[in-house]
Amino acid sequence: VLSPDDPLAHVIDLTLDGSQKEFPVLVNREMVGILAQTDLLKGLQAQGDQSQVGNWMQRKVESADISEPLEKVLQRLETSDCRLLSVTKAGRFVGIINVENIMELIKIQTALQESSGRKTGTLKL
Repeated sequence: VLSPDDPLAHVIDLTLDGSQKEFPVLVNREMVGILAQTDLLKGLQAQGDQSQVGNWMQRKVESADISEPLEKVLQRLETSDCRLLSVTKAGRFVGIINVENIMELIKIQTALQESSGRKTGTLKL
C-alpha cells in the first residue's frame, strides 16, 4: 500500500523486494488510486525517484464488492482500462484483485476439484 506522498524510490524498494507490480494508493484507508509498473517507469524517466506517487498514479479506480461473483469481476477487469479493482466489504476497502489473482485461484480450485472429483460452484471474491 502506498501514499500519494511516497517517493517513487519507495516503490522501487517494494518492487525489488517482492513480485507485486501494481500498488493501491490509499488516503485514510480509502483507495484513491493505483500505481502500476508502467506509471512508475514513466515517473522515473520524467522526474526521477524522488517524484511523488500522487503525480503518477491512475486516479480512476473501480471497485468490486467482496460478495460479487468472480466471473463478473473477471469480465470487468478484461474490459476495463484498469488492471486491478479495489475490493470492498460494506463499502470499506479490504484489498485488491487483478486478473492474475483470479487465474491463480481458478488453477488452484481446478486442481483441488480434480483431486477430489467435485464440481465447481460459483466462485466469489
